[in-house]
Parts: sequence; C-alpha cells; structure tokens
Amino acid sequence: MFWVIAVLVMAIARPAIASDVLEIKGTGNVDVVVVGNRYAYQTVNGKPLKWGKMPISIYVSVNFPADWIPELRWCLQEIDSKSQGKVMFDFRGVASRAVFTAKDGFSVVDVVHKNDGGGVTQPYMDAGFLVEADIGIDAGNFSAADHELFRNVALHEFCHVIGLAHIENPSSLMNPDLVNFTRIDDGTLQGIRFLYGGSAVLSADFNHNGVVDFDDFSYFADHFGQKGGVCDLDGDGWVGFNDFFLFVNQFGKSSN
Repeated sequence: MFWVIAVLVMAIARPAIASDVLEIKGTGNVDVVVVGNRYAYQTVNGKPLKWGKMPISIYVSVNFPADWIPELRWCLQEIDSKSQGKVMFDFRGVASRAVFTAKDGFSVVDVVHKNDGGGVTQPYMDAGFLVEADIGIDAGNFSAADHELFRNVALHEFCHVIGLAHIENPSSLMNPDLVNFTRIDDGTLQGIRFLYGGSAVLSADFNHNGVVDFDDFSYFADHFGQKGGVCDLDGDGWVGFNDFFLFVNQFGKSSN
C-alpha cells in the first residue's frame, strides 16, 4: 500500500512538460524516430540530428540562481560520465545575455516563468547538425531542498539539447511527465550511445557496472511487483514475470 501511495504522490507532484521542446530553427525536414519503448531521437532529412563538434559550451545567464549552478554542473558531468566521454560539455560560467534571443553560437541556461516547475529547450541547427541549444528552467518553482526534482528537469532538458526526444514510457527520463528519474536510465543511455557511440547497454545492468550480476538481481527482487522504474524491462508499466524472464536472459552478460 505504501508504494502505491508514493507513486500517486510522485505523479501528482511532478510537472508535465510535454511542450518543452520548441521547433528546431534551421533548414531541413525534422522528424522524430521512436525505438521500441527505449528511446526516441530527432532526425533532419532522415539522418539523426546531433552535435558535430565537442565539447558543447554551456553558459548560464546573469539571472539564473547561483544556488542551482552546482546542480547544473552535476547534470553535465552525469551525461559526460554515462556517455563514456562521447558527449562532452564545457561549463563556461555566466554570460550577460538573455535566452531565446537568436542563434548566436552561445548555448545559455536561463530562468523562464512557465509556472509548471519544468523547462524548455530551443535547439538550433546548421548543415544538418545541432550548433546551439538555449535552455530555460522554471527555477523559481523549486525549493532549496528539492535537488531531486531540479536534477530531473535539468537532466531531461540537457538530453533534449543533445538530440533526444520524448518517449511515452513511464520508466524513461525522457517521459514528458517527469515522474521517475534523477539519473540517466538505460533506455536513455542507449539513445545517447546510438547517437554518439559507446559500449552496448544491458537494460538489466541497473547499477551500470558493466555486468548483470547478483547485485542487479537483488535490486530487481526488491522492485518486483512495483509500478514502472528501471526494472520494468518490457515497458508495460509493471515489474512482473515477463521482466523476470528478460532479466534471466541477460544474467551473467557483460557490456565490455
């Protein structure tokens, strides 16, 4: 009963930001490709839309709360680490310009006033590649102690920055309702590595140590019968016997 109440509380408390990606500015036909229930990415003229150069320089505006800058940096480092260095961010500090003004070569994180606790991303492309992405986060709606929700929103928006799109999977960081994660789930990680390269991802490697082992089994057992989460391997919204069989098929395998 407790976990049912907890799930309901999270669903009510977390923001829905289904319209948080503005139309990509640039030349080309943009579309979204959904890969199973794992991840989705954007394309331009049929090719995956991604950054052509690394690192991606990120600035914050003079209006952005200083208390949240360490959280932003944590999110950038999380993506750097989980992508095995294939995606690299360079945090450059404060920039004295507003967000969403124009394609000017500066990717800036600023405050927006959406009153939903979410965020919004404005990507720009040139010659088939992403070249800039301005980000607005409704930081005024976060309490000083709500690091979990802030990281959830910021990670979600930065994954839009690198080319990932929404997917209607309650177990994904890229679900538009933002109900679950303060880290990069395996489906989202698969999307990052599809776009930028890296080792294969085992969906049952819950602790991301490169092998599906007894630690992962213990984690799976603790979440059996619960709703959603990373243990929902088939994406049907519940952790059940089908997920158990999928786990068994991966047990002992390594991504190295």
